[in-house]
Amino acid sequence: MGHHINAIIGKLPVNEDKIGHYGLATAFEDGFAIILLDEDHIFQWIKISGLDAVNDIDEEVYEGELIHFFAKEIGFSRYAVIKTDYFAGIGEQHAILFDNSKIEMRGSINQVLGSLGVVVKDKCDEFEQIALDYYRTTEYYYWQSEKNWARLKPNMIPGRMPEAK
Repeated sequence: MGHHINAIIGKLPVNEDKIGHYGLATAFEDGFAIILLDEDHIFQWIKISGLDAVNDIDEEVYEGELIHFFAKEIGFSRYAVIKTDYFAGIGEQHAILFDNSKIEMRGSINQVLGSLGVVVKDKCDEFEQIALDYYRTTEYYYWQSEKNWARLKPNMIPGRMPEAK
């Protein structure tokens, strides 16, 4: 089974009111908030805010102004931005650790999550420790109906698309 995850990950606590305001699908796992980034949601916020989500130098991971804006608004000063893309036997992953919007390190997802403070206790690795394997496709957490998968999980805030202005 393939998966495609884009996310901002940081330690709790976070500002849940801001998460709701921006309609960010968020999971809470093992002391961390996982802000699941959906491409359509990001594109809508680019239009609304005028901020970009990618850096001209490296478009492998969402690391533009909008991502740092969201991170700051919800209360992260130190956070990871990750991307996985595993379909049809082809896989890639990218992760960057930021401290106040400045790159602290680039590496594998497990390396970056370990540096962020994820401690492997009862799982195989950092990725599994914060249950990223349960959030394989982010669009399901942004659906505009009762079928939004986040509504089925007590540890999540459902995402929603922003209203056009």
